[in-house]
Amino acid sequence: MARETLTLWTQTALKGPFYIARKVWRTLWVPWLIITEAFETFIWTPKRVANTSTSEDFSQTVHADRKSAVRQGLDHWWAPNPVSTDILLQRSLAADILRPLIIEIYRADILRRTNPTASRTPLLGAGICNIQCGPGFLSELLVEAGADVTGIDTTNDLIMVARAHFQKCKDKTARPTYLTMSAEELVQQHGLRYDVVVCSQPLNQSIDWRASMRNAGRLVRDGGCIVFLCPNRTAASFLWNIVMLGQLLEYFSTHMFRLYQFLRPRVVAEQAEKNGMDVVSVRGFYPWCWTRRGLKWIFSNYTGFWYAIVLEKPSVDVYNGVKKRVV
Repeated sequence: MARETLTLWTQTALKGPFYIARKVWRTLWVPWLIITEAFETFIWTPKRVANTSTSEDFSQTVHADRKSAVRQGLDHWWAPNPVSTDILLQRSLAADILRPLIIEIYRADILRRTNPTASRTPLLGAGICNIQCGPGFLSELLVEAGADVTGIDTTNDLIMVARAHFQKCKDKTARPTYLTMSAEELVQQHGLRYDVVVCSQPLNQSIDWRASMRNAGRLVRDGGCIVFLCPNRTAASFLWNIVMLGQLLEYFSTHMFRLYQFLRPRVVAEQAEKNGMDVVSVRGFYPWCWTRRGLKWIFSNYTGFWYAIVLEKPSVDVYNGVKKRVV
């Protein structure tokens, strides 16, 4: 007992100095971080790699038994206080940005309704495809709002966790459809068309973001919308997302956000036009405060930190052969 008490006292006494020393070291590392990011952005750009850190961390703990694997997955991804900050980021973006934005564009750009509604199911009747759905953070929120959701991901472990969590915690009368496949495979095998296509993963984390946009465009119906999130390539975004939140506060993984992967809205809009898509809106947002479930994000007119770009696939007049927006 005395040894345990001494160990606890020692850990408590050393936690403060070690924490301060760690923060001082990470602060001193900032000038080198600035040089490295500038070199990789403007001189030599590394090859893009997929961000699979949280998936790999989970896969290392998976047992051969399927039930135990799903149980560990639920504990890893759906824990009330997850250890991984990447999980907190996905949860907060889904709840604060993607869900309200999808409700807004579905009513304003697809249903053409401008009056607000107090309904608990504002997405009733909407067919939505959630690309890179992961463990189902966004998909479950959209189903609760009344949408018919298809969630796809290339990692089977995540799909298993998403199915298990919804069956365990939610009403089984309405559930999302989870498929282990890519967007390209979904187009080839099913040929489905959705009202809204949304990617839970920020666009900058895709290995080939242009291919991701093309595949999303093939999944959406004429007159439907596509939603992407991405940090902007600006000095303010670098200082806030990489230096402050990543290096100093350690909220983002250092390998998760790199300046050379950030995309300006103009670049994304140009690629959308090449794919035959129209830009409906570009909405800025940024973290406002810290809550129990992570950062609290709010919308803003300033797009220098993060932005959400909404694209629309115009309909085609079969008689005149011209594109037009659906009214």
